[in-house]
Amino acid sequence: MKTLSENGVPVPLIFFLDTASSSIFMQRIVGVELRERLEKDHVFLGERLGRIAGLTHELSISHGDLTLSNIMVGGDDGLWLIDFGLSLFNATLEDMAVDVHLLERSVESTLPWLKDSFMEKFLEGYRSVVGYDMDRKIWAKVAEIRRRGRYVERTIR
Repeated sequence: MKTLSENGVPVPLIFFLDTASSSIFMQRIVGVELRERLEKDHVFLGERLGRIAGLTHELSISHGDLTLSNIMVGGDDGLWLIDFGLSLFNATLEDMAVDVHLLERSVESTLPWLKDSFMEKFLEGYRSVVGYDMDRKIWAKVAEIRRRGRYVERTIR
């Protein structure tokens, strides 16, 4: 979180880390989960989140659980990433694509009618940070992840 904060990614600030008691004292983010604001501002928020995810991935960090419940919207429409329990340093292309895939699935399961327009705006923001070549690689890997057995829709006969 320190690395992300130092590089402009909006995350809660860590005030104090007590390793003896395994305690972290950090900034409290006042707001609501993104899923509660998505319907109102999905165009702006999608593009903004794309830039934030792009910045995170440019640092070779993956969130690990990039869902609408782990993104807070502050009072001024600021977005904050929270809950880094599954995050990874030195993230691979696969790790980053899993972030994007999880986000897409989270939107699809929460507000399916917004998925396409939200992800289009997310893509615009993401591409503005990582560039076209990296964007293509990520989306190719997302497509590969979708084709894997546990993500393929199955019909019961």
